[in-house]
Amino acid sequence: PAGCFYGAQTLAQLLSVEGDQVRYPAVEISDWPDFQQRGLYIEDFWGSDLMTVEDYRDLIGRCAGLKLNTLIIGLFGGWEIKHDGKITQFLMIPLRRHPELQTPQVVRYFEPATRQWRELRYLPRMAEEDYLNEVIRLAAAQHIRVAPLWGGPAHVTLLPKLYPAVSAVDAAGRPAGYGYCMSQPATWALLTDILDEIVERYLRPNGLDMLQLACDEIYPIRSVYEDDPLAEVDPWCHCPECSRLGQAGQLTRYVTQLAGFLKSRGVKTMIWQDTFERLDAMSVLWDGLRAAGLQDDITMGWWCYKEPLPDFGKRLPIPNWTQPSVGTLASIFYQDLSRNIYGMLRR
Repeated sequence: PAGCFYGAQTLAQLLSVEGDQVRYPAVEISDWPDFQQRGLYIEDFWGSDLMTVEDYRDLIGRCAGLKLNTLIIGLFGGWEIKHDGKITQFLMIPLRRHPELQTPQVVRYFEPATRQWRELRYLPRMAEEDYLNEVIRLAAAQHIRVAPLWGGPAHVTLLPKLYPAVSAVDAAGRPAGYGYCMSQPATWALLTDILDEIVERYLRPNGLDMLQLACDEIYPIRSVYEDDPLAEVDPWCHCPECSRLGQAGQLTRYVTQLAGFLKSRGVKTMIWQDTFERLDAMSVLWDGLRAAGLQDDITMGWWCYKEPLPDFGKRLPIPNWTQPSVGTLASIFYQDLSRNIYGMLRR
């Protein structure tokens, strides 16, 4: 059925209308995809947080015309201070079990027509209207699978600040408000409860079987504390047990704990490679996956913004996706990413 659908897309793109005549060229077409998975990642950020269902309908139609079949949608993530001295974080869905988890946005801007400053206050539209299920069904009707993404353990400020018991702690034992303690039962109780709600409300009703857990960019950063933006904050936990695990052990425990839970719910897990690669910890992860019986339940996405490109020779014997940088963000200058795209795909 998908092949017939893509063939119809090609035929429609060949048609032209001249007056009251519909014309098409006399050609034979031989066409097939080079890659099994072809898609986009819609990150939870400014811009996507105000997308309506109609915006997604238009996006999905454009993706179908390009014969893409995968749409990763970011549900939760956080960044450093980026606007008006406030921490940046986005929760794109309502969590009924944890209604206290919300990310209200405030955008201040100057309106030239009235020559006045304006203030826009809102929740991300998907969280306000709870329309993720509708987006998933719209995508499925055009042979596109949605794979939601839940950020962490870096890019996380909302949960560790609201629930200090789950936060990574510094060398003095104080909650950092960034990252997680991988040795606290409270961490797994909170995260598995959230993931279980996502599975039960969005994945299982739509027959979806993949959730992405990110695991990217775990290193000390600044601009996390609004009252002290120059302070460097470490996402790794320094409690005695986490210290014994080391960084590679902490991240492996994060993956195996949550991937094991998702497996029990019939869901496979995707993670990103960059932190494991930077820590030279692929072997630690592989040992952890095999010990937990998860080696058949993990997919790894390989991404990189610029050269040098990742060393794909280090990849584990699991499904591996290449994810070149092709997108735009309001905070990134326009640039030609052709070298990144073609280099990643060739590898």
